[in-house]
Amino acid sequence: MPTTSYDRPLPLLQGVSDTVQPMPTTVLLQQEFQQGGAQSRLRLYPSATHFTVLRESAPDADAFLVGVLPSR
Repeated sequence: MPTTSYDRPLPLLQGVSDTVQPMPTTVLLQQEFQQGGAQSRLRLYPSATHFTVLRESAPDADAFLVGVLPSR
């Protein structure tokens, strides 16, 4: 995944209990995004797994989209 040349904010939503996409890999990606100048934000969900993180992060994901998408 490219880690440079992003001109929009990037959310990273990670379940701490995820065994499919382990948290250390996402933390490393976050560091690479920041080193590449990307405006990224990592949010951790302690009880979320790979299969529950979308449900648990929905309010934060919705807030992110409201903040970056143009209003009608």
